[in-house]
Amino acid sequence: SLLEVVSPRTLFGYTAVLPLLVAAIAILIDEQPIDASLPENKIDIPKQVESLWGALKTPAVWKPALFLFLWQSTPTGEG
Repeated sequence: SLLEVVSPRTLFGYTAVLPLLVAAIAILIDEQPIDASLPENKIDIPKQVESLWGALKTPAVWKPALFLFLWQSTPTGEG
């Protein structure tokens, strides 16, 4: 176990670094608002649903997802 090597406080510090880096980088991203009244900025929900369904139907996506679902839904020896 990692707690046998480092203290809980040090381990907490290690696990806190990545979220802090993500938050710091997110602050630096310069985003511009879009004008929703323009036709090219309209959200086409049926097209997005069709694209999502097309992605989910590919075996490279649904087979690993099914495996993970079945793996996590089976009982384990840990109780």
